[in-house]
Amino acid sequence: YFIEIIKNLDSIVLIKRDQQINERRNTKNDADNSFMEIDERKNGTMVPSNEAYELATSMMYSEWMLETPEDIDSWIAVLCPEGKRCCVIAQDNKTKTVNKFGTTLNNFPSLFPYGCRVSNNCPSHRKRTVLDCVYSFKLKKYYVLDIIEWMGVPYTDFDAEFRFYFVQSKLSEIPGINEKSTTNFYPFEVKILNI
Repeated sequence: YFIEIIKNLDSIVLIKRDQQINERRNTKNDADNSFMEIDERKNGTMVPSNEAYELATSMMYSEWMLETPEDIDSWIAVLCPEGKRCCVIAQDNKTKTVNKFGTTLNNFPSLFPYGCRVSNNCPSHRKRTVLDCVYSFKLKKYYVLDIIEWMGVPYTDFDAEFRFYFVQSKLSEIPGINEKSTTNFYPFEVKILNI
């Protein structure tokens, strides 16, 4: 008699466990679906509802090099200083930094296109400049590791060598980007080496 009760209890526990797992899956799917919902903006263009998260997840993350590759001479290295990894987004005449989860860390003016209210910036509602950076707390400076988007053009599909050349040349074209000022609250610098 007790064996039958125990067998029934096991099946009840398994059924309840399956129900809980299904509820968790459904809750997760609902959360994912609401996260991926699309907002319709005033100008009629469709954009993801959480752009900051989408951009932050397109950042590259470093890996340990356990063995020296045979073609090390053709590699490009990016010096990654100690600091907070973030995504810098210049849009709508303001600049903000977000972490890898899309949470806003800081808002400030910068000299990047669409980054502050100065006459040489081109105001546009949907265009933006997005950079993968590290913020050094000690030096109060941003180090640019990679480019994600520049003036509304995505660069994530281009090879690394081109992206590094492009971001270095674009930063060199912006006078005062490596200095602190009222229109550029934090200096920005690129450190890329050919090995």
